[in-house]
Amino acid sequence: LEASAYMAQSLGLPFQARWQASETTCHSGTTQAVTAHVVAQSWTLGSEAERPFCFDNELSQRTNFLQDFEISLQPVNWSQYIQFVTATGYALPRYVRRSGAALETWVFGRWKPLDTTAPAVHLSWNDAQAYCAWAQCRLPTEAEWDCAAKTLVGFEWGHVWEWTQDTFAPFDGFVMHPYKEYSAPWFGSHKVLRGASHLTHPALRRINYRNFFTPERDDIYSGFRTCAL
Repeated sequence: LEASAYMAQSLGLPFQARWQASETTCHSGTTQAVTAHVVAQSWTLGSEAERPFCFDNELSQRTNFLQDFEISLQPVNWSQYIQFVTATGYALPRYVRRSGAALETWVFGRWKPLDTTAPAVHLSWNDAQAYCAWAQCRLPTEAEWDCAAKTLVGFEWGHVWEWTQDTFAPFDGFVMHPYKEYSAPWFGSHKVLRGASHLTHPALRRINYRNFFTPERDDIYSGFRTCAL
């Protein structure tokens, strides 16, 4: 369902999903990330059962030992990302342009003023890595994202899909579902995204949902948050 929104955005067509959530702003426009500390611990990824519904790549489990880490409570916003673009000369994302002194974003066939307090979106994994190199930070691993999302008060997710550091891979004991082409062909070549976007159908807005795309994809509703080095 969300793929229809990607297509409409690419083609410049009007689009309004019945299931669309509000584009909630999760930043006050600051260029400084609000972070929280997570203590070292063992953390288990994955689901034990298929209720409620989940995809085959979410089933089974994998336990990771996490070192202490510091993670942003919100995804990187446009104010932060544009600061990086201005400082480095890095290219603006595909749906953002300069209009005089202002910035505009392309939304389903119309140019609109860019809300710099909103999460930066339509960013690839490669874009996220470039930002992290400049800002001297890093992407969270999938286990770190999962742990923070489930344990930290004030951890905001569901605005944009969030790139993690991890390459898409099965958990221990992976069993392929009848739809064999859903997960297995993409292990090892795609990167894991977690969370959801404001255009994700409510039935799929689950904290355990693992999304996955190739690292150059920027047509999807993807952004990222960071961890301290």
